[in-house]
Amino acid sequence: MKKHKIITSSIFLTLLTLTSTPSLINSTTDKVDLTSLKTLKASSLAYTSIASNEEFYSYQKEQQFDILNATSVLDSYRGEGVTIAVIDTGVRYDAAAFSPNGANVLSNRSASFTYNFQTEQVETKIVSRYRNDYSLLAEDPTYDYEQGSSPLIHGTSVSGVIKEPVNNQGGMGLASEVELIHLKLANLNTAEIAEALNYIYYLGDVDIINMSLGFVDSTPEETALINSVFSPMFEALYVEQGVLIFAASGNDDTYNDYFPACNDYVISIGALADQSKEKRADFSTYGYVDLMAPGYAFTPYVNYVYPYTYDSYDPEYGINSYAIMTGTSFASPLSAASAALYQAKYKDATNEETRLAMFHSAIDIDEKGHDIYTGYGRIDVEALLNYDNVTAGHDGFVSLFNENTSNVVTSDAWYELGNRYHALSNRSKDAIKNDTSFMNSYNQIRETYNYDDFLNEDRFPTPVGDYIDIVLIVISILIIIISVAIIFVGRKMKTKKNSQ
Repeated sequence: MKKHKIITSSIFLTLLTLTSTPSLINSTTDKVDLTSLKTLKASSLAYTSIASNEEFYSYQKEQQFDILNATSVLDSYRGEGVTIAVIDTGVRYDAAAFSPNGANVLSNRSASFTYNFQTEQVETKIVSRYRNDYSLLAEDPTYDYEQGSSPLIHGTSVSGVIKEPVNNQGGMGLASEVELIHLKLANLNTAEIAEALNYIYYLGDVDIINMSLGFVDSTPEETALINSVFSPMFEALYVEQGVLIFAASGNDDTYNDYFPACNDYVISIGALADQSKEKRADFSTYGYVDLMAPGYAFTPYVNYVYPYTYDSYDPEYGINSYAIMTGTSFASPLSAASAALYQAKYKDATNEETRLAMFHSAIDIDEKGHDIYTGYGRIDVEALLNYDNVTAGHDGFVSLFNENTSNVVTSDAWYELGNRYHALSNRSKDAIKNDTSFMNSYNQIRETYNYDDFLNEDRFPTPVGDYIDIVLIVISILIIIISVAIIFVGRKMKTKKNSQ
């Protein structure tokens, strides 16, 4: 994948812009088998600022930390050395929870993206590296979103879930020591999203992306088009640069594949019900879900009053307030922050290793194994951080790990191929090899990841058809032997009779 592919996609998306606009997602098979891959060396951290000293820590502990089983690790790991890019609306950088002036929260590599409908170009403004000019992220648009709130509310709360610093200002984010690059979308359209992804690609050192947004009003055809156009961007970020990508699954309690959560390179996050470790929230979209996290988060909140302008916050509460925010929009950043804690502990962990560790360490809920409602299950941070044997593979199939090349096949692509194999598993190997669709996918993955031809290896599970062929052959041989024996015995008896 070359850089020009991302640029080409960006130009196309700028022209495309589409008629559908992504909405903020903010309020209202078999389980992988355990084939050992490698052991990662952990590093240990200790912090002098105790998490429980924060004024609102107890509320956050109840709403999100205990549900994620993260309470025991917050004074050891907070995501130090990991970079998370949040693609969202603006953020109220001067809220007291983020003081002083966002310097403890927002990276000076943050940026805002505004699509100019006259020029059909995206205007990019990067936060000054020298003046801490975070005001660029708080330029409030003149329109209101369907949710009936200022767009800064959403971006502020999502950012706070990840990285509210431990500074005795109220609460803390799950990964309070990460570098958080906030990328503001002024109009939430495809062109701005493309430019934000392009910006991340050329930064070149982002570890994790969170997108708490989705195209909830688009038709299935539009969603498929958007997904196909963006797929080369996600592939470049995931495969070339090792970026781990999270997105909210949606909030309409239907079977649906929303973009970007439905993309193969994106981890789709569903929401758990209020203070529940096992129940899916009644609004959480299902169908294309990988993991579950709390859908009710106690987080910094901007108390705006109508009409929503930058200075229209509620004077009774000011701008330093907290609220329980609801939606997969908050389950997604909690998942991204969990991944950051893992990568802070295991410094050499790749995105694929982190992804698989999250899948394997998740606590299975709802139906046994992976299911369309809760994916692999609820994220358990303590189990995740103790999961140092990263694994790959799927039940009844073959390990994804190639011991000769140390390459790992992208799990989604291989999982799809595994499903194709199981659908053909009652046929002979020759029949499988004659299946053009299966073999095209199989050969493409082999070429991409330099994997051995397991179709010719002994570890390849013998299909039922092969066993039937073997049984028929054995029966045929037995019939021949019996027939020969009968003929031989008959002749012996005839010879004996004639001699008498």
